[in-house]
Amino acid sequence: MKLIFEIAAIGIVTSLLSIMLDSAGKKDISILLCIAGTIASVLLIANEASNLMSVLKELS
Repeated sequence: MKLIFEIAAIGIVTSLLSIMLDSAGKKDISILLCIAGTIASVLLIANEASNLMSVLKELS
């Protein structure tokens, strides 16, 4: 459940900052921010998947 809230928080912050940057005319930085938010979310998911695989290896 914690992972879902962390990803949601990243999405909300990224969206708000992206809107602010777009309105300030910084479209290129806004796109980079969206990419960074996506990468951060993927890294969180990859870390949790790695933890899951470790637990599964210990069980077998």
